Amino acid sequence: MMRPGHLRDATRKAAERDKRTFRTRLSAGEKRCRKRMATLAVIHDADPAPRRVHDIIAPPGGRSGHRVARPGPKARAKWLTASVRDDPDQVIAAAFGQAAGP
Repeated sequence: MMRPGHLRDATRKAAERDKRTFRTRLSAGEKRCRKRMATLAVIHDADPAPRRVHDIIAPPGGRSGHRVARPGPKARAKWLTASVRDDPDQVIAAAFGQAAGP
């Protein structure tokens, strides 16, 4: 639940219109539109890692041990950004800017 002072304008106006049902707790309907999730963006390099279906998804009944699972790709040169304050389109634009380079 976000504090009223930290809500964006449209969400703050919606929160002001709603009335509180309970004094000490929130009902399910009051929680809507007052939460904010962080937007994450990641850029990395990875070499291709050819794998079979059984390397990624375990077959029904589990793995038998007859086939050794091939390792997946390894990420390198990683760049990560996250924001609760900025809009998702701003975070995504920053990621594309980082991927495009100088």
